[in-house]
Amino acid sequence: PSPSPVIAASQIIYTPPGSGAVARTVQSRLQDFVSVKDWGAVGDGATNDTVAIQAAFDAIASAGGGIYFPVGTYMISAVTLTTAAQISIRGEGKLLSKIRRHASALQAATNMVSITTTSGVSVDSMGFDQRGDGSVFQKAAISITGATSLSFTNNYVTGGQSVGFQGVDCDNVIHQGNYYYQNWWFGASFSSSSPTSAPVYHTGYTSCGNVYENMPIGLAFNFFLSDITVSGEVFKKSGLDFVQMLRARASVSNIVIDGTSTYGFIS
Repeated sequence: PSPSPVIAASQIIYTPPGSGAVARTVQSRLQDFVSVKDWGAVGDGATNDTVAIQAAFDAIASAGGGIYFPVGTYMISAVTLTTAAQISIRGEGKLLSKIRRHASALQAATNMVSITTTSGVSVDSMGFDQRGDGSVFQKAAISITGATSLSFTNNYVTGGQSVGFQGVDCDNVIHQGNYYYQNWWFGASFSSSSPTSAPVYHTGYTSCGNVYENMPIGLAFNFFLSDITVSGEVFKKSGLDFVQMLRARASVSNIVIDGTSTYGFIS
């Protein structure tokens, strides 16, 4: 029998089910998210996937879009993304799609994942494990700087060399449903980099329904942040502070504490 003809994805029309759905080409549909496996990532917990994941990041830097991590453990040294476009990173679940520091870079003086942007960022249903030992200060498992809107939801973050998740100079932040375990200093830290001589306040922070377990400080809002709401947070075995706020304006309620700390809440 003759081989079946090959039809380009740009020539196949896809219409989602449901009233009001709009027909698009399959090519357009597939471009909604870039899978890291399209760029050669393996995700077997052993292969160094740094080059492949960096290529996926580079692919969306100009036009924006989404990066998808199928189920797997992706070993990397460090990856960076600088963009002015809206981007999203999505996995299949906080314990299913994981980025983990490769053994060759355990004490590297870099963030594991760094995103610098002037637009919006969404990170959902991912795991981040920097495998830190506390020897390198002020480096995060994932760091996001400059987002005009930021959604960090349903993620698992552990082993941060200094910080699990770090947000710097971000506005309109939704921080919800994350689990932080055994990061070496902070679970989640938000801050402004503006100088004290000319402070610029970043605004609009909502942090709720997150769990922080077994680290010195669970959650921090430091230096020129305002319009902060913290509620429904759970802190387990924090060593120093459950919530730290320095030069920040916030409302805090419905905090659950399971364990002991030196100070509890500091502002």
